[in-house]
Amino acid sequence: RLKDDALDGMLKDGVSLAKEAIKQHKERNNGTCCVSKAARVAASIGSLGGSLADGSEYTGKFGLSIGEIESFHKRKVQVLAGEHPDFLAFETIPCIEECC
Repeated sequence: RLKDDALDGMLKDGVSLAKEAIKQHKERNNGTCCVSKAARVAASIGSLGGSLADGSEYTGKFGLSIGEIESFHKRKVQVLAGEHPDFLAFETIPCIEECC
């Protein structure tokens, strides 16, 4: 499993890189491109299994309690929300326990 500080850094970097890409696109097109005007950053919550790097993002078999899964996602949401994306996207949740 990825260490918390490594995961936090990747989450923050993802939002920053997406914001920077939009900014650069707007600058290159003087803000006139329809994509520039409508572009937004969605921070993906994704599945816990993605950070476990063991294929469990496809099976949902994490070997963790619902409380542990909840703590993981709560922390991830807090980190991503702190970077101020336009949206949080809750997606690729492979099992009912992770949706609770």
